[in-house]
Amino acid sequence: MSKFFKDHYQVVIIGGGLAGMACALRLQKWGIKDILILEKHNLPGGLATSFVRSGKEIEATLHEMMSIGNEKDQLKVGAFFEEMGVDIKWLPVPECYRVVCPEDDLDMILHDGYETAAREIDKEVPGTYQQTLDFFKLMRRVYDSMNYLSVNEVPKAKMLLQHTDFVRTLGYSATEVMDALLSLPEKYRMPLYLHGVWGCTIEETAAALDLTPAALRMRLTRARRALAEILEN
Repeated sequence: MSKFFKDHYQVVIIGGGLAGMACALRLQKWGIKDILILEKHNLPGGLATSFVRSGKEIEATLHEMMSIGNEKDQLKVGAFFEEMGVDIKWLPVPECYRVVCPEDDLDMILHDGYETAAREIDKEVPGTYQQTLDFFKLMRRVYDSMNYLSVNEVPKAKMLLQHTDFVRTLGYSATEVMDALLSLPEKYRMPLYLHGVWGCTIEETAAALDLTPAALRMRLTRARRALAEILEN
């Protein structure tokens, strides 16, 4: 009687979700072909699936697949599949998200593009366009930093200067940053506090400190360097 499984494999991967299958792809790319993937579910793919509840199909993987990008702006998942030689004809989804808040009588669909989505939100909640757009762009900067830092080793001082938004969310503990900030001279502390902590715009911060926007930008650069030196030491 023939056996389905062999007695020996070069690699055995426990779990046939996205990570397990991506690992198998990478190993094959490196020339390791003798691989066994074990998955307890009746379908592989993990989150790359959908399920049915009350007669409606629920898509569970849109947030994972949104890192595909397009030919001109390829994101990490799309770049990974291309590197692995996997040719997938992706079908674009024009409606990124649907937001439903019954208590606020809100039901809107957000389409692709930071400016487009921000305008759609502003239409329902007037006066929020710029804040929403700034928030989207902040998320993109943090996302880009995460991708870069996940494969590059960067000194903390350089991280603070070149990945400021990421550092504000993760690079150091809040206590470390605030202690270092409070130890700065006032001419450096206040610009960072108003612009970096409170989120005031360059123009608002410059007006509050009686500086020109150009002078403020120069002072912020020097303040970040001073803060980086304190945190590094």
